[in-house]
Amino acid sequence: MKILDRLPIPKDGMSLRFGDRYVTIRADQIPVWVSVHLGGVLVLEPNIPRFSALLDTGNNFGFSVQDRHLREWAGIDPGLLADLGVIKIEGQPVACREATVWLYPNSPGRPEVASSRPPSRLEMRKGIVVHTRDAVPPGPRLPLLGLPALLDYDLDWWLDPERRHITVQTRTWRRPLIRLLCRV
Repeated sequence: MKILDRLPIPKDGMSLRFGDRYVTIRADQIPVWVSVHLGGVLVLEPNIPRFSALLDTGNNFGFSVQDRHLREWAGIDPGLLADLGVIKIEGQPVACREATVWLYPNSPGRPEVASSRPPSRLEMRKGIVVHTRDAVPPGPRLPLLGLPALLDYDLDWWLDPERRHITVQTRTWRRPLIRLLCRV
């Protein structure tokens, strides 16, 4: 099943709207739509807010967010998320919290959410990284969905640099074929 279907990577900046907010996506950033919920939740409630994040394969964590994004965009007090300890980022302590992240499919070839298809549940096994307001550095400008989120859920992904889009999907018959072609 395709989750992100030829999701375009903008050459120029763009604005995305959710609710009464707009976020700026810069050139060469990959916008995705997510929701965050308490850890272990199996079914997404219909009233959970959806907001924009960036797919960042250079991010070492499944999901990184500022605490204000959780409060203002997800409607969650970070204190409600179970504490999983602290990690160090650039020498600074940053909290890990238990949460479930939902990744919404896009309309094929467009950055908008495909309203006819359900989101995919990504339970963050190591938790999500939550940067506090007083953190130095303050955390990502926009929430980041990192490479571990794709790896932990055994998702296939590929980038088409000529057409400037990315596709993410669950395992299919193509995987063994691609592995075979890569060996040639």
